[in-house]
Amino acid sequence: MANNNKEIENEGAIPYLATIYEPKEDEKINELLNKLTRRIFYIPLEEYNEDEKKKLIEYYEYCLKKGYKIQRMNKSGKYYYPNIFRQLQGSDFDIEKSFDEIRKEIIFKNEQLPVEFQSEFKDIFNSGCVYIHGRDNAYRPLIIFIPRMFNGLKQPVEIWKKFGIYLMEFLVNKCLIPSRVENWNIIVDFGSLSMTDIPYTLRDIFTAFKGIYRCRLYKIYLLNMNFVFNMVWNIVKMIMGPTLEAKACNVSTNDGSYDQLFQCINRSQVEKKYGGTCEDLKPGEFYPLNFASDKYFCENMKDKKEGIQENRDNYYDNDSKMTFYEARTE
Repeated sequence: MANNNKEIENEGAIPYLATIYEPKEDEKINELLNKLTRRIFYIPLEEYNEDEKKKLIEYYEYCLKKGYKIQRMNKSGKYYYPNIFRQLQGSDFDIEKSFDEIRKEIIFKNEQLPVEFQSEFKDIFNSGCVYIHGRDNAYRPLIIFIPRMFNGLKQPVEIWKKFGIYLMEFLVNKCLIPSRVENWNIIVDFGSLSMTDIPYTLRDIFTAFKGIYRCRLYKIYLLNMNFVFNMVWNIVKMIMGPTLEAKACNVSTNDGSYDQLFQCINRSQVEKKYGGTCEDLKPGEFYPLNFASDKYFCENMKDKKEGIQENRDNYYDNDSKMTFYEARTE
């Protein structure tokens, strides 16, 4: 089990360039559904705007009225306010609802974490139903989700729930960097999926940690949609709310190019089957995780390339005789 953990942790989840990346202001907070929405939370409190600070103060005062005192930091030395604000924003700044959601989150983490890597997780990864492959131009990881592959796996619902929590925790703790990279993208491939193939156990899987990993999704790309699944998606939007719809991009393609994917993603980060240049993975090749390219800038980002060397080999430290990337992951 320890070897499996070592494999997955040292697979190069975070490239060196991501550790020095400085998000632009419109990457930290931007407009969504005609209102400002925060995307980067782990910044100094003074960098939050006045309205955001007022909401945090309102929440803290509500807690005091309820007889709760919030410590400034947790045992790991992390500030509480970024996660509190995630829940506030995710609850549309309903203070009472946020209080209840944070209470549920604390109970959930105390009861469910940590989730140890299990052999069944490797089987799930290697089936190709869900896996991590590449990053976009702001180093946000790409999660590939292929619903039709789920039905070939006969795992108990409890294993699926644990796998879902393990994957979320791995993404948060191993693929993201507070203050630099705090979101992920999801690519959903509906190709060759029929209504009878819809894995209904997914409802139980996602319900298990609903409301726990708030405000992490940057964009969801919907590939190979047909008329039937457009109707399904409309129902999902009604259930999940307008925010999910605002983050969704229906990637239509007639020639297999999937060009809409590559506004923010370098083609070398994506497999050929989705219009990228990376070789398609086969069953059994999805684990350990795949980060096949060191190139992240897109064709429409030439201005960012000037003066920046993307290849990690350029970050060579003469004293240690290795690249910064190698030093970090050893």
